[in-house]
Amino acid sequence: MSDDGGDSWKVRFLKANANKDYMAGVLADCIRNCMRGVGTAFSGDPASAANRASEDFAKLIELMKYAGDDVRLRQLFVDAISEIRPIRPDGDIGNDETFARRSFESSKLSAAMSGIQFIVERSCRDNAAKGRASRRESDFLDSLREIDEDREEMIRDREKRQASQGTSPSSDVDRALEAKVLASVMRSMRSRKPNSQ
Repeated sequence: MSDDGGDSWKVRFLKANANKDYMAGVLADCIRNCMRGVGTAFSGDPASAANRASEDFAKLIELMKYAGDDVRLRQLFVDAISEIRPIRPDGDIGNDETFARRSFESSKLSAAMSGIQFIVERSCRDNAAKGRASRRESDFLDSLREIDEDREEMIRDREKRQASQGTSPSSDVDRALEAKVLASVMRSMRSRKPNSQ
């Protein structure tokens, strides 16, 4: 108990945080943990992600008891989804190298989002699910091709810059390899003990 009207620490915490911003963050964590569980489906046990998601959800239910009438569930979902959605790096582009890198980053994000949509639609069981899943699969494969195109463009841009600066990608690679081999030989020589006869 405390001097604060007899409320426990937990109740004071819930009352202080039963606001739209904090609750949307808890809901976003719950959604993230569900997504992590989906992402581990082939490579591991999704139980730990499910446990964290259920803890977040239980916390959200507790917070809802103390939230005012201005906190609407729909708005919490809108804010939580907005918090998770990536911001595309398209802003102030800058030079060619920056543009190529941002375009590449943008393609990766686009592919990831298309992949999520494909997984979601593929898991649906309604009558139109097969058509939506097929369309999302096509979008996903297109976005993977876009990644490859943007990566190739980035490599071409880098090679052009290196050529204009008088270096070639192969000479850079050769120098890096020579440095590694030399460092390895030096380590090997230092670690050898002199022969005692």
